[in-house]
Amino acid sequence: MRENPRRWLGRLGLGVAHLAVLACLAAPAGAKDEATLPPRPEDLLRQMSALLEATKAFSFHAEINYDDLVRDEFMVQYAGALDVSVRRPDRLRVDYHDDLSAKSLWYRRDTMTLLDRGHNVYSVAKVPSQLDPALDEFAQKYGVSVPLGDLLFEDPDEVLLADLRQAMWVGLNDVDGHPCHHLVFLKENVDVQLWLETGERRLPRKLVVTYKNLPGAPQYVANLMDWDLSPKLPESDFTPVTADATKVDFLEIEEARR
Repeated sequence: MRENPRRWLGRLGLGVAHLAVLACLAAPAGAKDEATLPPRPEDLLRQMSALLEATKAFSFHAEINYDDLVRDEFMVQYAGALDVSVRRPDRLRVDYHDDLSAKSLWYRRDTMTLLDRGHNVYSVAKVPSQLDPALDEFAQKYGVSVPLGDLLFEDPDEVLLADLRQAMWVGLNDVDGHPCHHLVFLKENVDVQLWLETGERRLPRKLVVTYKNLPGAPQYVANLMDWDLSPKLPESDFTPVTADATKVDFLEIEEARR
């Protein structure tokens, strides 16, 4: 995964660090035909990546749970929800809220606007005019990574396969009524579980990340639903709504280190 997969930081951030999550479900009846020979996880992941890359506009909803270690003593689980709309090459809308924060992000052309609804403040940053480099620069310069942002890049397979130690196909399991390939990708610092739809559309339906090198091995889980690969996304969806909020500056990473 890319660094800091769920950091909404900078001046606006109430960053909740360290994520991951839960489990696998039993294989549904009648779902064994596609498992005559175990498929290669890398091939399935590349099919997912090719689908998302070829889809110039899409939207989805995600229900999220994540762990946080309190006072180095015990783990607490929080819940959140995420709505994402993408229109390539230069449109993105993200609305996110959890038990601790609420934020919205708009990306249009070369401008990224992040609104912290809890504190009623917002910041604006100039970024590249294409989504992939814009997300990279936003994370590198300001330490702000969009939740599930890896799925928004044109090459999510490259992110998951980078520094890979082992990949496994676990079996066919059900996620919210969708038969899915259950995959595991083992890396040095994280273990990633991913559930991809069987059939013609290789959509991701569930993601579990275990941060095994952090105290308590916290987890992050996301159930992805309501996928729309041909959404009607008016320009107003990508227009920031910040009229009642106070504008503040992002704190750049290099400045924060001084």
